[in-house]
Amino acid sequence: MRRDARFRGHITAAAVLLAGAAAHAGDPMARMSPEPPEPESGGIQSDAELADSTWRVKYVQLIWDNDGAYVKLFNESDRHYTNGIRLDLALDPSARFEGGVRRFTDAICPIDDAKVAAGIVIAQHIYTSYDIALKTPPPGSRPYAGYLYAGFYVQRSNDRVHDHAELDIGIVGEASGAEGVQTFIHALVPSQEKPLGWGTQLDNELAVNLRLQRSWRFQKAEMGWLEMDAIPRVAVELGNVFVRASADATVRVGHNIPDDFGPPRLLDTTDATGQWLGDWGVYAFARAGARAVAHNIFLDGNTFTGSRSVDKRHVVGEMSFGLIARYKLFEAGYTVTWLTEEFETQGNGDAYGTAFVRLSVRF
Repeated sequence: MRRDARFRGHITAAAVLLAGAAAHAGDPMARMSPEPPEPESGGIQSDAELADSTWRVKYVQLIWDNDGAYVKLFNESDRHYTNGIRLDLALDPSARFEGGVRRFTDAICPIDDAKVAAGIVIAQHIYTSYDIALKTPPPGSRPYAGYLYAGFYVQRSNDRVHDHAELDIGIVGEASGAEGVQTFIHALVPSQEKPLGWGTQLDNELAVNLRLQRSWRFQKAEMGWLEMDAIPRVAVELGNVFVRASADATVRVGHNIPDDFGPPRLLDTTDATGQWLGDWGVYAFARAGARAVAHNIFLDGNTFTGSRSVDKRHVVGEMSFGLIARYKLFEAGYTVTWLTEEFETQGNGDAYGTAFVRLSVRF
C-alpha cells in the first residue's frame, strides 16, 4: 500500500472514532449504559504472547571426527572409532519453557542468575575393526558397529557453573546406515580400501542414552593481551549404549575468550548458553581426563542378542589439544585427541581429529 493511501486510511479511521465518541458523549443514555465486553481474541496471540511462546535458533553447528588423513593430519589409521558427524541446532527457548526449566532445576539444585538454552542433535558414529580389508575379522577385533541417533538437550549456566542434560534416542546396527556411508565415501577416493567386514556388525537395537554433566569455570586471569581460564567438569551416562562416568579439565589461553564452558565436542556436549566477546577472538586449549566404563555397547556387543564383543578396559584416559577462532558470525576449530586402549586386545591407543564450523544465526 502506498504512503498516501495509508494516510487517508488513518484519517478516515480517526474521523469515525471521533464521531462515535462525540455521539456517545452527547447521549446521556449512552453514558449510563455499561461498557461493552472486551472482544475475545479468537485464538490470535498478542505480540507479548507470541514472544513468550516462540523458540529462536541461536546457531547451527557441524562437527566432524575422523581418524583418517582428511581430519587427523599426521597419519591415516582408519580403525576403531573411525568417523563421527554431528549436526547441532542450538535454541533460545520460549520464556514459558525457560521458566519451567528454572523451576524444575532449582527445586533439585538451585544456581543464581541462570541462563537457559536448549538444542536438537542429529549424529552418527562409525566403529570398525583394525583392518577393514578383512571380510571376517579375527577374534579379539573390535566389532563393526554404527550408531545413528537424534537428541534433545537442555542447559543452564551462570558465570561459574554449567549444567547439561541430554536424551538421545536412535538405532545401533545395520539400520544406522554406517556401512553405506563408509562404503560410499571410500568408493569416492581411489586410494581408500573397500571396507569388507560389515557382515559381522552388531545387530539392530533400539538405543536410548541419557547424559548429565556439570562444569565449573574459574575466573579468567588476564596477562596483558592474553586471557586464561580453567574448566573442570564431571559427567555420567546411563542407557543401553553407555554406562560410564567421566571427569576432565580444560585450560584455555587466548584473546577475547568466550564466556562459555569450553570447546565443542561431538561425543559429549557443546555449551549453548555462552557467547564470544567482541567481533573476533581466538584461543588454544588443552584437555585431559579419564572415564570409568561399566558398559559400552560398541565393545560389549548387543544387549539382547548374541554378537561379537571384546573385553573392555574399565578405565580409559584421554588428552586433546586444539585451536578455536571466531570472526563475527562464523566460528571454526580443529582438535586432535589421543585415547588409551579401550579393550584388552587393542595393542595400542587411538587418535582422531576433529573439525567444526558454527554459524551464529537468529531466526
